Amino acid sequence: MNSKFYTIALLTLAPLFLVAQSQYEVNKKTGTLKIKNLDDVEIIGYDGDKIIFTNVDRDQEEDDRAKGLKAFNVGGLEDNSGIGLSVVEEGNTIIVQEISNDNCCGCQDEYTIKVPKRMNINYNYNNNSGDDIKVSNVEGEIEITATHNDVYLINVTGPMSVKSVHGDVEVIFTQVSQTNPVTVASVYGHIDITMPSVTKANMNVTMNNGSLYSDLDIIVLTKNVNKNSDDSSTKKIDAKLNGGGVAFNLSTRYEDIYVRSN
Repeated sequence: MNSKFYTIALLTLAPLFLVAQSQYEVNKKTGTLKIKNLDDVEIIGYDGDKIIFTNVDRDQEEDDRAKGLKAFNVGGLEDNSGIGLSVVEEGNTIIVQEISNDNCCGCQDEYTIKVPKRMNINYNYNNNSGDDIKVSNVEGEIEITATHNDVYLINVTGPMSVKSVHGDVEVIFTQVSQTNPVTVASVYGHIDITMPSVTKANMNVTMNNGSLYSDLDIIVLTKNVNKNSDDSSTKKIDAKLNGGGVAFNLSTRYEDIYVRSN
């Protein structure tokens, strides 16, 4: 599920239309929203059948010379939304990329995206900076790969794969889907998971220097050095929660892991 380079055959997006100067809508109820290198974004699930992009705090003072013209970036992407985004449909996936980070079209870098709550989310940000990534009220599958971003997932269900190198990851589950694994990893940040106490899971926890803290009834099966690692400081805990269930993989190298009930 890693991000790949796409040679995109641009399709005519009949269901896409400009709503207002700061908003853009896509008539799409299911599928995957794929966001590539969009710095500051909050994704909110709701009961609807459209994806609604909003540019936050838009500067209405646009370049007079650019009025009536479309913006293109050095990669050839077109601002077909009017709010600084390239929004392209490829099959059942909507691919979103920022055109520029220099206030193109008078737009700021901060976006809010409302999505139908069962839509899958795929977010990739690989630059050496980054603001918080926030996702709430989403019941679809979530995949996030980031370098410096803190990640906050609120009222989600999974399945998910979340990886951040320098950022913290905090997740609040309403329930934990049993269909596919939950994987949460950070190298330099802490991991804080909140989930129902009745969750069934096979927990695989890997740490180097941190500790695992929990108020759940975790039954530890193994608690020794990871025999598959050359680094004797790598500790691995295998455990069951409520008799076992979906694979629940948590790992961090330099910080602690917290698993608590809600």
